[in-house]
Amino acid sequence: MLEKAERPHPFTTSVRVIIGLVLTLFCSHSVSADVLPVNAAAFAPNVAEIRIEDGRVTVAIEIYIGDLEVFGDLVPDAWVTSEAGRRPDLSVRLSRFARDTFQVVADGDLLIPELMRVEARRRLDRRPALQQSLSRNPGAPQFEPPEDDRVLYAELTYPLAGKPSAITLIPPLDSAGKPKVSFGFITFHNDVPVTDFWYLSQAELLRLDWDDPWYSSYGNSNLKRHHAGAVLTFLYVDPREVRHETLIRLRDLTLWLDLELPSNRPLDVEDRARIGRAAEQHFETLAPMRIDGATVSPYGSTSQFMTVTTSGLALADPADSLDADTALIGVIASYPTDQIAGTAVIEWPLFNERITQVPATVIDAAGPLNALLTPAFPELEWRNVMLAYQDPAIVPLTAPRPPVARLPMATIVLTFLGLLGLGLGIKRRRWVRRLSLVFGGVCLASGLLVYDYLPIDVPVPFRPALDETAATEVFTRLIDAAGKAQYEIRPERKTEVLSRVVAGATFEDVSAEIDRGLAIQTVGGGLAKTDAVHTVLLDQVSPLSEGTGFSAIAQWQADASAGHWGHNHQRSVAFRALTEIVFEDDAWRLSGLTVLSAKQLE
Repeated sequence: MLEKAERPHPFTTSVRVIIGLVLTLFCSHSVSADVLPVNAAAFAPNVAEIRIEDGRVTVAIEIYIGDLEVFGDLVPDAWVTSEAGRRPDLSVRLSRFARDTFQVVADGDLLIPELMRVEARRRLDRRPALQQSLSRNPGAPQFEPPEDDRVLYAELTYPLAGKPSAITLIPPLDSAGKPKVSFGFITFHNDVPVTDFWYLSQAELLRLDWDDPWYSSYGNSNLKRHHAGAVLTFLYVDPREVRHETLIRLRDLTLWLDLELPSNRPLDVEDRARIGRAAEQHFETLAPMRIDGATVSPYGSTSQFMTVTTSGLALADPADSLDADTALIGVIASYPTDQIAGTAVIEWPLFNERITQVPATVIDAAGPLNALLTPAFPELEWRNVMLAYQDPAIVPLTAPRPPVARLPMATIVLTFLGLLGLGLGIKRRRWVRRLSLVFGGVCLASGLLVYDYLPIDVPVPFRPALDETAATEVFTRLIDAAGKAQYEIRPERKTEVLSRVVAGATFEDVSAEIDRGLAIQTVGGGLAKTDAVHTVLLDQVSPLSEGTGFSAIAQWQADASAGHWGHNHQRSVAFRALTEIVFEDDAWRLSGLTVLSAKQLE
């Protein structure tokens, strides 16, 4: 039977003062957080982590100092001087706590806890993890925990008889069924997070799947984890690539693919390599891709092992211990395109009795579009309807060229002939002099008439130091073009694009430095694509000793992004490099690049 609290605990103001003093004296140490929040419930005054395992339920509570009266049965006897000799034994207080304060009910039976630990602490600082989670949504509201970070930490164990089908959690409620305190909580079944942080403000029923805790769930649809599906699929459309990404739990993958998973140990390095290769081969042919009406094969595929945390998905580190029952694998199949696709379509084939719906997301420059794939509607399609799309192609460089002098060659030649004719007429016979003067005059007059015919441009030695603005524009356009080359997936296409902005004599060295020094990595080792180059500054600009061009120490910032698994990772990096730029084959080109530093900005 589920019972609610009907009377306050006999705590007086003097008792709370004594407890406050004790907490002040003994809360000098700090603790580190393992659980990552995704909303303000992690900052509730009272926070509990609830873990359900074979034979027990463990509840670890941080109790706000201002709410100690509600949880008074957990306060140690040594801290309560005003009730000395009149306070019930701990066993009586725990029974009262289980009945009136925080109830844990397994299949209708009220569980009585054992108090394993109680001590004064400082509240776990969950702010950095929360801000990391909310960084995906810069417009989200900002939250702060209580200013007073003193808490009473209590750890209770509720013994379980067998494996109940459901557990009900009931927070401290008043006689009207309203919560007495603000109470945040998170739940795990074995090692699987069932929920993210959320508020516990009423009785909540948790249905338990002991065969596969992944599918344990609350009846309240708000109480769920960020990543709930066992299978997710994504279709990314980029300017030079279409990507099909699939996330699937290893345990579910074995239903369609013959994999040997270790049952009594974590996955080791050899397991990961073997499973990764098998998954890549399986998904390369699983859902054929049609781009602009033609079925195409992937250029290549990669795999990554993932884990589910309370802030979403996290890439598994090679040193992490991975449980075969809870680990996920992500497979990325890449389909290069010469330009952005017009249409991209896949037909999803993986369904079974439990997985009857597969959440899918189509993502392009305009943003994500969610879909739900079912056996009746298994097709995921993208059509290019973007009206304001601009292709990131490298166009002919229109930055300032070296100064030139335009010479009217026809006029120069005729002027020369005219002067020659006049010169020949000096001290000549009379008829020769007249003929020479007529010839010279006609040539000079004709030279004026044909001034705009047959002009030629003669370069004037370039002095960048005299025009730093022009040099900055040239470098900005070149480094932006080098960033756009990262959109190309195929090496031969990337080489062709870079050849438009890198000098031929130094192409191999400069292109290698672009790949090494300008690469912007995201979570998981993926490479981001440059979206914008800005805040460019050139220092120590000086002309080259040979040829037309200049050298400089350049500083600039590059904003880049990369999308995987439905999340957009953004980076802003400040670069500093030694550069040389030459005017070659009627275009400005990078002839030297040495990256001195690359610092990621907040």
